[in-house]
Amino acid sequence: MTKSRKSVGLVLGIVALAGVLAPAAPPPEDANKALAQEQLKLARQALHDLGVMNEREGLGRTDPRFALWERRQVEAIRAAGAGKAELIAALENYLKRMREQERLAQLSLEKAQGMRVDLWDAQYHTLEAEMWLNQEKAR
Repeated sequence: MTKSRKSVGLVLGIVALAGVLAPAAPPPEDANKALAQEQLKLARQALHDLGVMNEREGLGRTDPRFALWERRQVEAIRAAGAGKAELIAALENYLKRMREQERLAQLSLEKAQGMRVDLWDAQYHTLEAEMWLNQEKAR
């Protein structure tokens, strides 16, 4: 091998070694986190509007849109990259609200103002919230 080929090989080896040993560049900001922040704003606005509709127009708290937007809020918090403590707090609040919806659905059924399937839906959401909270606590 000629001297120039050895030099080129040595330079390439040094460059390759430097690339391996150099600290990795930080990953670019995840574009989905910004989208999740937008989702979170939408979920919070929807929940606010539903609350107003509940107060002014008598929209029942057992309306399935409450559970839907509560769930979307938790999913957006998770997707936005929330830390464990923040996510656990969000899940605890979600569980609390789902238990309240379940209680209201049970009362509606007892007063013959609701349907059994509404209670099952509320119970399902409560179980789901408990599972999500348990999973996050176990991480």
